[in-house]
Amino acid sequence: MGKRIDDGGQDSASNAVDEVGDDQEPGSPAVDRRHILRLGGMAAAGAAGAAIASAVTASPAGATTGSMQFGASNDAGTDVTELTASSNTGTLLVINTGSGTPITANSNGTAPRALYATSGGGDFIAAGDAAVVGESINSGVAGVLGSATSASGVHGVAANVSGIALGPAGVVGESSTAMGIAGASASGTGVYAASTSGDALAVNGKTTFTRSGSVSITGAAKSAVVTVVGNVTATSLVLAILQTNKAGVWVANAVPNVPAGKITITLNVAPGAGHTVKVAWFVIG
Repeated sequence: MGKRIDDGGQDSASNAVDEVGDDQEPGSPAVDRRHILRLGGMAAAGAAGAAIASAVTASPAGATTGSMQFGASNDAGTDVTELTASSNTGTLLVINTGSGTPITANSNGTAPRALYATSGGGDFIAAGDAAVVGESINSGVAGVLGSATSASGVHGVAANVSGIALGPAGVVGESSTAMGIAGASASGTGVYAASTSGDALAVNGKTTFTRSGSVSITGAAKSAVVTVVGNVTATSLVLAILQTNKAGVWVANAVPNVPAGKITITLNVAPGAGHTVKVAWFVIG
């Protein structure tokens, strides 16, 4: 049995009381129960702090097995974070009630696509890469759709803004030095313009056509042959007019040569020795 030791003979109820075991060495410091409890609490707190520190400094691979922390940076390392839902209304809704951007996609590595959205599957069109890529194989579903009630639906800028007042329009493209809008097709229509009652195409500025140009006819020659880019067909319209004022000389005809992909421009008479006339031509269709 242990024995009670009072300090100075005072009542044990008013002083710290030590309980000494029979096997305690004589003269060794006494240890009270409350001191032991305090030591145990400190040990538990230290273990909890170590666990928290370990979680904070965990490697990306370790972090992927935990829960996403809001209001903090989360690093998944080389693993993919995937969210799947069977909802009929949506999978992810992000709302920012302040002035910040709700979603920012940033590709800091070598990947050229920062945001990739698909409908009906993906990666079916070898259209190259961009910061934002949209693809669709569903009938009637656009890869990318832009709409606005009082501004342009889509506004694209290359190099820098042009400084020209534009829009609103469904699509606005502008550039300080490059092409504002480009359209191309291997066998179809590169750019198609249509309007029910307005102008299908309005051009404010100079235009350039590869199927147009000029040719000179000199001396005793009455005609000239011109090669047309993209060839000609039996229904091609060829326009030709003199650019030189030469009395008694005019363009008699401009005839397409379909097999050769050329046109022949013929004058009514030769310009004569020492004289040259210039003829401008334009092929439609």
